[in-house]
Amino acid sequence: ACEWYFTGLGLLADLFISCLSEAMPERSTAAHYGDSMVAGFFSVDERRGQWMSIEPTAGGWGGRADGDGESALINLVNGGFRNIPAEVMETKFPIRLEEFSIRPDSGGPGRWRGGCGVVRRYRALEDCFGAIWFERSHTPAWGLNGGGDGAGPEVTITQPDGKQESLLKMAARGLGAGTVVETKTGGGGGNGDPMQRPYEEVARDVKKGFLTPKAARRNYGVAVEADGTVDESASAPR
Repeated sequence: ACEWYFTGLGLLADLFISCLSEAMPERSTAAHYGDSMVAGFFSVDERRGQWMSIEPTAGGWGGRADGDGESALINLVNGGFRNIPAEVMETKFPIRLEEFSIRPDSGGPGRWRGGCGVVRRYRALEDCFGAIWFERSHTPAWGLNGGGDGAGPEVTITQPDGKQESLLKMAARGLGAGTVVETKTGGGGGNGDPMQRPYEEVARDVKKGFLTPKAARRNYGVAVEADGTVDESASAPR
């Protein structure tokens, strides 16, 4: 009960801000992804002895009253936490970090977009154990003032034989060599009406990889190509 005491604190902070937003919505932020989303790997072997790699995972913050939410940032409560650089992880542990990227479309739509979560994909190079604890799947970051909710977290485990499993929590689970653990953290909620977001800002998000063209059309009514070219005649008016 005490091991993951901090998992509820991010949600608690969002609830306080949500209460304040009822009195001053024009000065409040939407909810953020709100959890440390811990990923850990550990084992004992003859060469290293006992080893452990454990880290929090960054996510998206809520859209502000005058700006987009921050992407790939550690949650509000655990700002002193640090992730492990890929080079350090791969040097010290039998783990390969195959991807560390922005998670497109994870930020909630809004006049001010919610920040995006991240994707981290780990491959176990030797037999080891894994521990995952991702919260906020049932209460992802909510939007404010007409903004949409951010995406919730996802974790997928792919065995060497290709068999896949989706889960959000595991403790001391055996992972065979070649097993891939892919984590996707939640995004922040959007703030304000998405249809008020200017074409050029939607196009910029697509060009930078925060948003896919499909989501741009679905959530913002903007017809935009991957290179950021907007077809205003096929887009919802602003």
